Amino acid sequence: MAIIRIPSTINSIRRLRDYIASEIKIKNSTEMIIYNFKGFELDDSDINYLNNDDVLCASLDGRAFDSVNYINMYEIIKNVKAGGYGKVYIAANVFTGEKVALKKIDTGNLCKYMLLNLASEESYNISREAVYLESFKHRNIVKVLQSFLLDNIFCIIMEYARGGELTTFLKSRGMLSENEAKRIFKQIHDAVKYIHSKNVIHRDLNPNNILFLDENQENIVIIDFGISGSYTGNVKEKINAGTVKFVPPEVIY
Repeated sequence: MAIIRIPSTINSIRRLRDYIASEIKIKNSTEMIIYNFKGFELDDSDINYLNNDDVLCASLDGRAFDSVNYINMYEIIKNVKAGGYGKVYIAANVFTGEKVALKKIDTGNLCKYMLLNLASEESYNISREAVYLESFKHRNIVKVLQSFLLDNIFCIIMEYARGGELTTFLKSRGMLSENEAKRIFKQIHDAVKYIHSKNVIHRDLNPNNILFLDENQENIVIIDFGISGSYTGNVKEKINAGTVKFVPPEVIY
């Protein structure tokens, strides 16, 4: 498999195959299959909907799409965080240099459930964060760029919030002004109101899971939906999950 960037002059799959073949100096491109970065095979009707900066995957010998192409897109810079549901790294797109947050969840033997698309508690626990985040469209909730399974590792590629944790911010500032507190709390409120409107509960909302999107520390995003769940009507939440210091009293008692 090879990873390429789509040229701006290409207007058909045949020309795209020929371009790739000329660039990597192979003579025969008839077996080549072109995939988008979601792993779907492209045809001529798809060309007009591609952007010049889209990254495509080309199978030179006609083999099926391989998720290893995703991970080859990113170079890990450093380890950031480890938790019960995976490890988080800062990584960079090898083409654009854009930094992202890369979360890896070791599925172990549970991998087979996901591959078979079976409805199981185990596969839900692994994939729910990506499923929820990919469905959310809110400025104060971290965005997912891609999610995929690679061998026994489920990976989630997210936008990189470079402004640091709310915990660190609060420790450095000591006491916030009323306007500062209102600005931050309103964004948290708006995000929580949004996810509740989607019948989702976060279950671990605490300052460590609230990040500033950039260095000016004006806008926040909520992260880590690894133990989130669905809310079904007026049913008391009974799941014993979350960070002890921040668990609501109605869950404990």
